[in-house]
Formats: sequence, C-alpha cells, structure tokens
Amino acid sequence: MPIPDTLADTERFLEAASGNTGSQRVAQRLGFRKEGVGRSAAVVRATGGMTRERADLTMWGLLPEECDTRQ
Repeated sequence: MPIPDTLADTERFLEAASGNTGSQRVAQRLGFRKEGVGRSAAVVRATGGMTRERADLTMWGLLPEECDTRQ
C-alpha cells in the first residue's frame, strides 16, 4: 500500500494490543517492523474506582526509507 508523499519524510509508529493478532498482521502487511513490547502499557478496562485491567502493547515502526511512496 503506497504511503502519501506528505508522510514520506517522517517515521510512523503503530501500537496494538499484543493479543490482537489481526492488528499485528495488518502492521506486518503494511511493512511495519516490530520494535518492542510495552509491558502493561495500556488500560483496557477501568471499572468504578481503582480497578483496572492492563494489557501489553506491541510497538511497530516504519522508517521513511522503508515506505513505498508510489501513487
């Protein structure tokens, strides 16, 4: 999938819940590279007062030189 020229000179980041395999596949298909995992980086459910569930986030990055800028 081509990246618009206006974005061609900046790095892009994508974060997805580590258990979300659909989002992981989309990131890979778009050419993103896995950069790491943020442990307990996202609050996925907050109920009432202080009860929270947390999830790991997988971070993906795409450098300008890795982009397909063809229109």
